[in-house]
Amino acid sequence: MRTTLVLAAALLTAGHALSVAPANEAPAAPVVQSVDAGSLLDWVDSVSGEMSPTRIAEALRERYLEAYGGARPSAMDDQALAAMFGALEVVAFHSSGAAPARELLSLASELERRSLATAQQLETVHAALVAARLLDEARAFHDAHPDLEARRVPAVEDRTTQPGGDPPVLVWDAGRGMLVRESVDLDAEYQVLVVSHPSCGFSQAASGAIRDDPELGPLFERHATWIVAPPGNLPLDAIERWQSAQPAQRIALIDSPPTWSFIEVGQTPTFYFLRNGDVVERVQGWPDEGNREALVAALQGIGAMPVRDGGPVESRGDNIESRGGTAIPVDTYNQQVDELAVGPCDEGACDTPPRLVQGVAPVYPPAAVLAEIEGSASVLFDLDADGRVVNAVVEEATHPAMGESALAALAQWRFEPARLQGRPVPLRQLRQVFPFQLVGPAVPPASPDDWGLLQSHPIEVCKPEGQRRYLARLVCPNRQHPEFRRVGSVGPRAPIPEAVLEAHLARWLAAASAYQGLEAGDPDYHMVDHYELDCGDSSTSLYLDMYHCDAPPPDAAPRGFDLLY
Repeated sequence: MRTTLVLAAALLTAGHALSVAPANEAPAAPVVQSVDAGSLLDWVDSVSGEMSPTRIAEALRERYLEAYGGARPSAMDDQALAAMFGALEVVAFHSSGAAPARELLSLASELERRSLATAQQLETVHAALVAARLLDEARAFHDAHPDLEARRVPAVEDRTTQPGGDPPVLVWDAGRGMLVRESVDLDAEYQVLVVSHPSCGFSQAASGAIRDDPELGPLFERHATWIVAPPGNLPLDAIERWQSAQPAQRIALIDSPPTWSFIEVGQTPTFYFLRNGDVVERVQGWPDEGNREALVAALQGIGAMPVRDGGPVESRGDNIESRGGTAIPVDTYNQQVDELAVGPCDEGACDTPPRLVQGVAPVYPPAAVLAEIEGSASVLFDLDADGRVVNAVVEEATHPAMGESALAALAQWRFEPARLQGRPVPLRQLRQVFPFQLVGPAVPPASPDDWGLLQSHPIEVCKPEGQRRYLARLVCPNRQHPEFRRVGSVGPRAPIPEAVLEAHLARWLAAASAYQGLEAGDPDYHMVDHYELDCGDSSTSLYLDMYHCDAPPPDAAPRGFDLLY
């Protein structure tokens, strides 16, 4: 396993090329020995939440050149040369550029001349060449080093018609055992690009849900291209399994990374919605409940899907997000309206009851939050024949401000009106109860089998280096190290109620940033990192919380893995 490169995989990536002075150029400045892989990784850890992947790549380039831009590798001692290789390895990983990949190749040649090159360093060079899509050079390097564990790059059939035109992708033709280079027409009227990975569970869930959706499925078949972005190897076996499972959603590898510079590689899946070549919308991630609503809105935004007119909201996960930390389905509100003690259609008032079309949740009143008051507000209201709320009054409220907030929210609600003999009719004396809760949904108790495998029950470590040390100890059932990559932050381990006071949240965030322990009674809202670990043909999602520095490192492995020591 490429240890240093895999450690770098715990961070975000970007597409940017590095320019390094030729090896035969005299040194123009002393080498800064403190710039090595470890120091660069620590720096990236410190800024990854503040800087974009592209800016991180640029800054890494600047730091590397400041230290090594004038260096002559053949004149360096062994320790300095190894430090230079490690630093360049981090830069190459974050840029996926041709220049740093070729410079790594040059440094490896110098290490080999001294009989110092390790198998891990040679694997790193091959991976950098593949990530930069220097496939001919990667194939030649593999031929010169037949003991490499990495798969030899297959032959490539080029079907692009205009070199330098539309951005290319590589399609795996398993039947012929070769890659096919094709162009993607980004200037099409509608285009959806889905940055994904065939081993990513979230990408697989998104693909399956979209495939089975009667509206989204056909649209994505016509307009979507699923792509895998560098860095990393060519996951051809995983791609073959993906193609077999969902042939209508072919997945391809990005080729020539500089032509895809508008793609920011981070969380997968990420959906880019283009119209006539311009990125109009972007949707990130695939939560447990899916992301259909955001995809529909984005498709409507580029004109690929008509905007719905008014009408009943159907059961497609439409939620009213409560500021108190609850999420109540629209259908639940409609059911409450249907099941009033005196039903809205009783005594012949209507044939069809009203249905909620649009609703917002009430804001948790600051006065009630300060007083730590939970409760509810019950509102009586009428509906006119257009489905608008009229004559709303507070029937009962735990706190006066809750009643006022409930009235303000209800004023924004719209209903499909009740109907009598097919005609819309007004209704009187409907009731709606709004809950106000300070604490979000309870996290279910963890099973020992769930430890590390759920966002709500992550493995607790200390700082980014704690994550790296723990991951380096994991081994697969075959006693080999897993290949792992950081998918990204997936949010807090427990939902943060919107009603939480900003001062409280700021204190918790400041404590987490300083890696301080939780105070007694504090909820754990630490941000959780998601990793994908590959053991041969199997892939596992692993979750880590790096803000627990008040406890010893974990001495256990999640289900399906062992610990080396």
